[in-house]
Amino acid sequence: MIKQLTKKLLKFRFNKLKIVHSHSVTALDLNCFYSSNEPEVHGHIHGNRRDINRIDKVTAFHDEWISAKSAIIKSPFSNRHLSPIKSNCYYIDTYHCILYQYMDTKKFFLIVGDYWFEKIGLYIPKDNMIILHRETTIDLKEMLGVYSLRNLINKSKSLRANCKLSIVLYHDHIAHHIMNELNGIQSLIDNGLIKNIDQIFYCNLPYGNIEEIFHEIPIDKFTKVTREKLNTKITEDNSFILPYQKVKINDKIITRLKLYQRKKLSGESLHEMNVKDQHYNIKLWISIRSGNRILSNKIEILEKIINELKKKGKSVLLIIDGYSEPFELSNREDGQYQKIIAQEKDVIKNLKNIGVDYVDLVGSPIKEVLTWAEVANCYFCHTGTLHHKISWFSDIPGLVHSNEHFSSLPEELLPGMNEKKWINQPMRIPLSYVQDNQTKSRSRNGSILSKKFSNYKLDVNKTKDLFMKILIDNGLINS
Repeated sequence: MIKQLTKKLLKFRFNKLKIVHSHSVTALDLNCFYSSNEPEVHGHIHGNRRDINRIDKVTAFHDEWISAKSAIIKSPFSNRHLSPIKSNCYYIDTYHCILYQYMDTKKFFLIVGDYWFEKIGLYIPKDNMIILHRETTIDLKEMLGVYSLRNLINKSKSLRANCKLSIVLYHDHIAHHIMNELNGIQSLIDNGLIKNIDQIFYCNLPYGNIEEIFHEIPIDKFTKVTREKLNTKITEDNSFILPYQKVKINDKIITRLKLYQRKKLSGESLHEMNVKDQHYNIKLWISIRSGNRILSNKIEILEKIINELKKKGKSVLLIIDGYSEPFELSNREDGQYQKIIAQEKDVIKNLKNIGVDYVDLVGSPIKEVLTWAEVANCYFCHTGTLHHKISWFSDIPGLVHSNEHFSSLPEELLPGMNEKKWINQPMRIPLSYVQDNQTKSRSRNGSILSKKFSNYKLDVNKTKDLFMKILIDNGLINS
């Protein structure tokens, strides 16, 4: 009762916060928003959250702070360069925020957050004001209310006493765990900054055993915590938390993960992969979905493609990718994944009528699925990060598709198109081939979704012809 009342009072207090934009503030020195290699730009930061070049610029301070082992910024009130007094990351997976507390003529906080942990604002309690550097979808008033409540209950220590430098890995989604987190640790190793990290807190292991993947990092640097205990544990350890994520795929991390997963597979599984690899001319990786953004005429399209390949005397193996069993299930996946697997298995049943050999990977362990990616020599997939696993581990030609909304997006906004440097750039289905279904799509809990999530169909013959052209252009078949 008292706790709920306190929360309501705090929420009421923070609802009165003034939020102003940095371009309208002239009395303060706001260089704290910029990295040393990023020129000051007045006004709103233009660009989208998936623009890889923009992300590299606005997160350059990650490396700078790790090098210095402190979040040093220039004070907005003076010429002093300040280190933070406290580092707070309450509900980092809810608000995607870290608050760094500083003291000069006034106490103030630098808010680092949103999806890529950029510098997004200053909070000055005495002025009851947030200076917002860029737009954000985070409810900052709610977040500050939660932060204030937590500090009333559990006072955090000063960073000036026995501070440890830590990073936090909290993703349970396999794509972001590989791309942002494991890829980030590889970058720390490559640039020699891993020695500055005292502790790596992690919540989930969707891909594999992180201590084995990064065997050169001392095992005592890794600490597993639950999401519920994460912030309490960090407070107890008096850790200075730095954000660290990367979005551009490092070839070294892919090589490392390939070696790791092959070590985990049985000799029997590896033998089967080698036999299939040698036996078939075309090893076509396809992805299937359930729920929403489903390609409704995928069977008809695949049948056309396979018949055309058989006419050319080519043997065809379909490698079917869907939901993969993570190394470790998170609480958010538990209870849902079996339903997803069952829905995807129903789709696979329809492939039997085509009369094609296939490998069913739906529901298989992630390490096995990603090793099969090395067998494929072309793909036909729903677009995604990164095209449902195949583009992580194989640089091969392929065609990606989605509904009208995603097919109309410019390439820099489309997930999976810019995160990795390919020799074989993924080709997109033209928007003119796509037609959304009129029936509303639904989420897995049954609620109706917006048009952005519509199911769709593709022009069968045009799609088939485009895919065959990709195979011809890459020497997989003759014209």
